[in-house]
Amino acid sequence: MKKILIVDDEVDVVEVVEMLLETEGYEVIKAYNGKEALEIVEKITPDLIILDIMMPEIDGVEVCKRMRNIQKLKDIPIVMFSAKLSAIDKKESFNAGADGFITKPFNARGFISGIETYLELGRM
Repeated sequence: MKKILIVDDEVDVVEVVEMLLETEGYEVIKAYNGKEALEIVEKITPDLIILDIMMPEIDGVEVCKRMRNIQKLKDIPIVMFSAKLSAIDKKESFNAGADGFITKPFNARGFISGIETYLELGRM
């Protein structure tokens, strides 16, 4: 079973994503901030990371940078997940090591399709 780490400070968003992914047969690991996500990846290696950009303390771009410096995560796809996706956000995210984007709000079918594509393609 593929493990997906979802990192978002909005509990409702995490719960919806968890439900969608579990329905498709994925194991979901949840973190509600960047610090917690970094602690989790020390112990567990997910197959995919979905990372919100706007979070308190450590934003998603910084978390992405830090994750890319962890050897075991070098080949794990990281998908940025946010309503805030300006050209600058995209550039900063790609420079930090992100592999792609999913915007909020999202369509359930499109979301699952995107996740499946990132899992199949792996790190870009």
